[in-house]
Amino acid sequence: MAILAILYAYLGPYLPEAFAHRGFGLSYIVETLYLSPAGLWGIVTGVSATVVAGFLIFGSILYYTGGGEIFVDLAKGIAGRSYGGPAKVSCISSALFGTISGSAVANVVVDGIFNIPLMKRLGYRADFAAAVEATASTGGQIMPPVMGAGAFIMAELIGTPYLKIALAAAIPALLYYVGVTGSVHFEAKKSNLQRIPRDLIPSIRKTIPKSAPLFVPVIVLIYLMVQGYDPTTAVFWAIVVSVGMYFLPVRSAAHFLEKGRNMLSALEAGGRSIVLVAALCACAQIIIGMFNLSGLGIKISEMIIGLSAGIKFLALFFTMVVCLILGMGIPTTAAYVLAASVAGPALVKLGLTPLAAHLFVFYFAIISAITPPVCAAVYVAVAIAGSNFLRTGWLAVRMGLAGFIAPYLFIYRPEVLLVGSPWEILWSSLVTSLAILALAGAVIGYFGSKSRWYETLALYVGAGLLIKPGLVTDFMGIILVGTLFLIQKRRAGPEATQGIGA
Repeated sequence: MAILAILYAYLGPYLPEAFAHRGFGLSYIVETLYLSPAGLWGIVTGVSATVVAGFLIFGSILYYTGGGEIFVDLAKGIAGRSYGGPAKVSCISSALFGTISGSAVANVVVDGIFNIPLMKRLGYRADFAAAVEATASTGGQIMPPVMGAGAFIMAELIGTPYLKIALAAAIPALLYYVGVTGSVHFEAKKSNLQRIPRDLIPSIRKTIPKSAPLFVPVIVLIYLMVQGYDPTTAVFWAIVVSVGMYFLPVRSAAHFLEKGRNMLSALEAGGRSIVLVAALCACAQIIIGMFNLSGLGIKISEMIIGLSAGIKFLALFFTMVVCLILGMGIPTTAAYVLAASVAGPALVKLGLTPLAAHLFVFYFAIISAITPPVCAAVYVAVAIAGSNFLRTGWLAVRMGLAGFIAPYLFIYRPEVLLVGSPWEILWSSLVTSLAILALAGAVIGYFGSKSRWYETLALYVGAGLLIKPGLVTDFMGIILVGTLFLIQKRRAGPEATQGIGA
């Protein structure tokens, strides 16, 4: 794509009229890339070499010091015995692993190796197991505090403190997992899927003490950033704490050497991640430089505004399509940077705040990981599960429907970005959570019991009413969705299990 961007800058006069420009000589392109602040050595490359590098090392150390295993054990302890337990374990462990991972694909590889075979052994369809893992792992990229490292670049691009971005993203990330977990629960009840056997669930009492070396450094990281330290300094001290806690309980010289070798493996893995991300960011910076030089970003922004005829919803829809296309097959950080450089300015021109506009772009660039036909997270999950790609891909989209709805809430219900009074934030969070659950029930065809076609339609209507801002529509949606749930629970009879919260 970087090569294509350079060719676009060079071949401008020979392109179709809508995309044509005067063109630039090769020497001028090279000069722009190597000497201009908007070229190869711009903001994105700089952030990858400082902030992102530190967080990649931090995540690698947490993983190699037992993070992956502890996350899965905690998730099993929390959700293992509930309906859809194995799939809910995937949701929780992926959300936790997302705090230290910078890749949806990495999440699938780490969690999927444990969770997908377990789901299949307990009777879950292969395509369902793969879709759950892909969808949950993709959500890890929007989960603070790390957010796939894209949030650090966002902070630089829009001049907003990173901590403010992470806090604003917290409620939308939880809404995403409410939707995925709700889909899992409804599918488990509908298909009468098994829970995890009790003997395979680790004791929470034993797991929590083991998790201290994992969560203490994360708490230190968050505390330092809240105190106003820049992310680079905060992650440095978090790494120091993590390494110190890992080496403290040493039983013998052999034990110390074993831990040393493990730490070297962590640093090696972190270094490999830095090289990969640096290459991606450098290429993304080349694309940004060529877009700025040729004016392509401005042209696409004007096209979005022109096609929407100034109607905000249409502009958001066209931006969503552009972001999904630009993000296909590209890792989190590069996907966001590319989409932000093209689509972000269009939304800001329509009057959106930079934070809402960039978070909107960020979400859809990431959700492209589960959007067919190019959906990297689904590819990996399908390979592990041995399922059908198309069925898995479209099921992942349905289960991740909350991820497609949440970005629109940034604009129509800004309270979910912590804008407004505490009461407004709480009310909007509860109402939108109910809307997401209603959507999940409509997609699966189960709410209090199996839905009839007109009940599914009513759930979609109820979800729409709850998403639309306004107290009147909120109460209409609550009454409609609540009535449907009670009717279905009554129809299910005394054998029905304990509903949404089971």
